[in-house]
Amino acid sequence: MAGRMWSVFWALCRWWFFGAVLGVVVGGAVGSVMVPVFGTLMGACYGGFVGAVVGLIASALVAPAVLLPSSPVFDRVWPGLVGFGITFALGFAMFVENEGRGVAGENIGALLAIAGLSGAVAAWFGEAVTRGVRIPLPDMVIGAVALGMVCSISSAVVGLSDTGPSEPGLVAVVMLLALACGGILGCVLILFDLLVTKEPAAE
Repeated sequence: MAGRMWSVFWALCRWWFFGAVLGVVVGGAVGSVMVPVFGTLMGACYGGFVGAVVGLIASALVAPAVLLPSSPVFDRVWPGLVGFGITFALGFAMFVENEGRGVAGENIGALLAIAGLSGAVAAWFGEAVTRGVRIPLPDMVIGAVALGMVCSISSAVVGLSDTGPSEPGLVAVVMLLALACGGILGCVLILFDLLVTKEPAAE
């Protein structure tokens, strides 16, 4: 019984820490799309603070799954749904408080994209955080590159919508900066994976 309680405790700690890391990554990614480098730093700081607070709620919802048999539902689907739901609810509440319900409705696409990113990362790390099992480093590197590409492409979309095709050089520079910032945020996930999880036991 004591061992099971300790398993839940450590899963709670890992998920709370991951909440802060996820906040840094998602907040930094959103900032990178808007204004690479400066926006990355501001978004990461704000996201990390919010993630640390909200991570307490998420950990209570997800960590008890460590007591259940390992399965894609408990280790992937459920963490992804929790990450998506909490991020979307928090983002919608912030839009409503700051801009009004009408503006929040107009930005539903952006909210879904941000919540989708949060849910996808939470689902990807679900087993690693719940069970403490490390994600292979090559997979992490691919994920970091993918995150950089998402930031780069998204920044291009935002830049073209703001300036149009008249400033291709500026858009290209923003894309490169966003790619670098997204890659660095991916390295934060790699560092978390190396520090908090362990290699799976040999069969």
